[in-house]
Amino acid sequence: MSRALKSAFYRFFSTGLFAKTLIFSVLAGFILAFYYNSQINYSDPFSRPRLLDGGFVCGSLFLLFFVVPVFMAVFCVSFTGSDIAFRAINNKISTGISRTQIYLSDLIVSITASTMVCLLSEIGIFLWTYLWARRVSVRFNSTLIGLIIAPFIVSAAFTAIYVCTEFFASSKVLALILSLLIMPCFSIATTLMSTDLEEPYKFQYVNEETNEIGWNLNPKYVGGTKREIYTLVLNSSVYSGEVFENGEFKLTAPAIASGVVVVAFTAAGVASVRKKEFL
Repeated sequence: MSRALKSAFYRFFSTGLFAKTLIFSVLAGFILAFYYNSQINYSDPFSRPRLLDGGFVCGSLFLLFFVVPVFMAVFCVSFTGSDIAFRAINNKISTGISRTQIYLSDLIVSITASTMVCLLSEIGIFLWTYLWARRVSVRFNSTLIGLIIAPFIVSAAFTAIYVCTEFFASSKVLALILSLLIMPCFSIATTLMSTDLEEPYKFQYVNEETNEIGWNLNPKYVGGTKREIYTLVLNSSVYSGEVFENGEFKLTAPAIASGVVVVAFTAAGVASVRKKEFL
C-alpha cells in the first residue's frame, strides 16, 4: 500500500495538480465571499455597509457545497482519469501493486485534495470577512460550526463517487460529463422531492350545483414507503431546507449519509477495479 500511496502522491505533486489545487483553493474563498457580499448589496442596497456577521459567513460557506464538488469532478478526471486513459495504470499493475491498492491510493489523494480545497477556501472566506468589513460580529454557534465541518464531509462523499465513476467509465470525456452532472442532478432531485412532499393529502372543491364544499383525494400526494424515502433523502441532503431547523444547521444526518456514500462507492469501486480489464 505504501508504494501505491507514494506513486499517487508523487503524481499529485509532480503533475502540477497540487499547485493548481492550492491556487484554486485560495482564490475560491475570496471570490465566494466577494460574490455573496455583492449579492447582499444588490438585494439590500440600504443595508449597513461593510458590517458582516455570522450569517454572512454561513452564506459564504454554504456556497462551497456547489463549488467544491464541481472542482473535484475536474480534479478526479485530471488525476485518476488521465492515469486510466493513458493506460499508465497497467505499469503499476505490472510492478506488483494490486488493483485495490491503486484504487484506494487514488481515493485517498483525491479526498486529501478535497480537504485541502475546503480548508483553504474557508480560511479565505474568514480572511476576506475580517479584512474587508469595518465591523465584524461573528459568533461560533452550532450552525456556523456545522457549516464549517459539513463541506469536508460532503466533498469527500462526492469525491468517492467521482473516483468510482472514473474507474467505471474508463473514458475521460464520459467520466467528466457524468461527474459534472451528479451534483446538479442531486440538487434538482432534492428540490423536486421537496415540492412533491408539499402536495396535500386532500384538496377542497366547491360543487357548482349545490355550492357545497367537498374534499377529494389528491392523486399527486406522496405516501407510504416513497414518502419515507423522500423524507430520508431530504433530511440528509445539504441542498434541501430540511437540514435547517429553526435556523440551525443539522449536521448529523448529512454526516451519516456522506459516510454511507463513501463506504458504498468505495466498495463498488474496489469491486469494479478488480474485474475491469485496462489493457
